[in-house]
Amino acid sequence: MVEKAEVHSHGAKHTYSSDEIRGFAGVINMLLRNDETCARHIPINPDTEELFEKVGDGLILAKLVYKCNPAVFDLRALNKKENLNVFQIKENLNLAISAAKYIGCQTVSVVPEFIMEKRGHIILGLVWQILKQSILATINLKDHPYLLVLLKEGEKIEDFKHLPPEDILLRWFNYHLEKAAHDRRVKNYSDDLKDGVNYTVLLNQLDKSKCDLTGLALDQLERCNLVVENSKKLEVDTVITGHDLNSGNPKLNLIFCSLIFNACPGLQPPPTDSEASKELEKLFEAAKMLEEQADPSDTREERSFRAWSNSLNLDLSAFNLGQINNLYEDVRDGLILLKLLERISDAGTVEWKKAALKADIPLKKIQNANYAVEIGKKLGFTLVGIGGKDIVDGNKKLILALIWQMVRKHTLDTLGGYTEDELLKWANARVPEDVRIGKFSDKVISNCRFLFALLASIEPRAIDPELVKVPAEGETLSEEDQQLNAKYVISVARKLGATVFCLWEDIKEVKPKMIMTFVAAIAHLEKQTTEKKAMPEFNASEGTTH
Repeated sequence: MVEKAEVHSHGAKHTYSSDEIRGFAGVINMLLRNDETCARHIPINPDTEELFEKVGDGLILAKLVYKCNPAVFDLRALNKKENLNVFQIKENLNLAISAAKYIGCQTVSVVPEFIMEKRGHIILGLVWQILKQSILATINLKDHPYLLVLLKEGEKIEDFKHLPPEDILLRWFNYHLEKAAHDRRVKNYSDDLKDGVNYTVLLNQLDKSKCDLTGLALDQLERCNLVVENSKKLEVDTVITGHDLNSGNPKLNLIFCSLIFNACPGLQPPPTDSEASKELEKLFEAAKMLEEQADPSDTREERSFRAWSNSLNLDLSAFNLGQINNLYEDVRDGLILLKLLERISDAGTVEWKKAALKADIPLKKIQNANYAVEIGKKLGFTLVGIGGKDIVDGNKKLILALIWQMVRKHTLDTLGGYTEDELLKWANARVPEDVRIGKFSDKVISNCRFLFALLASIEPRAIDPELVKVPAEGETLSEEDQQLNAKYVISVARKLGATVFCLWEDIKEVKPKMIMTFVAAIAHLEKQTTEKKAMPEFNASEGTTH
């Protein structure tokens, strides 16, 4: 692996891998090769640093996020024409960064200016997180129901769904190694894969007629080169090289594993009428029942609150988590709740000596959850009828009720301790009288006139009037137009750099809690904009302010 370094005016030195530049550029070319919006940027030359230049107008980054989750913004909001001005470029980059944050990417220190300055380590860090979300997006029970064969004895479907996709991918890999009676198992995406042996056995197990085991007799690099060639026989569309595998780069190996899975998972149902088939059928029924019992409103709140939780950049390494994957499951031992409470409150609020850090039995989990509820009450939360056992039992309504109060406190605290009434007064003072609202539950909010006017008070250039749906005189907006306005208004907020966690459905249905967070995000944006304008300009070459 060749490492490159960049030194900035403030003296900081950062390194990045040329292998990752090439690998990431190749994957982007593969994902966006038929994308009309990015046609002028694709392909990216993987053997140069052209990647840093091509992402500069925000289109590639935005479209990569969109491929992960098309609901995260409205494509109409993108500035797509050539020769964009600086304002339009920053809009695109803000939209990409804010949307990336919503899907779970850590965006601390990622600002449009750094991407426009082609800061390699910043760009590669963000690109990797987005690519990881994209390549792992289909590793779930909904897209691959036969993943149920990977359940361990006594394991519940809910627990399996809680696993991060990269862990499911490792389990899938080992499932095939076990089926092949191979004596090794894979525990990571680096040392356990770089000699190519496990890959060779995996591909042979997936299709013996196309991928033989002759590679086992070769040296490591030759074997890895053969692995890549054999993967193409299984229609794996890959840009990863044998050198990438042999280098042990965990990111490039994870990409390769996911590409193999997506092309050829090799998960077949057991023979009909066998005991295994009957058992699998029971699991399918149980999984289907879980989906049917899910309340769509609860699911939306879970996604929004999970996005908020992940945006706080909690260090969850002690819990073997990179981020929260399933809010209901991940908080059940109480530890992540305590981490959240620690982040949104004063130092010392959470006394970790009172927590059971190794919560491996129900009693310790209840201890932690009770402590989280106790702290919540001290912070003024309304938690009547909520106990630690409710959290450990996975009571969705009560978990959402507790976390909502964390969201509310943190949201208002970032504004300097506003109350909801003060926030409403602030918003109404900025918009024309004919679009003002009386409360965050006013049904008129669904037409988005109030929200568009509020955004226009911050930056009118961000809104294209032709994209705003307005009803004919004496009529109301259709359901379709309400949906279009709600999607567009969220996208405009993100274009301006607001951190928005509500969904378009929340606006269309006027969910007052989420409307409040949207308005608070705009207030926070206005606060940041005002503070930025008041800051003296720093001249990097002179080291002075003026």
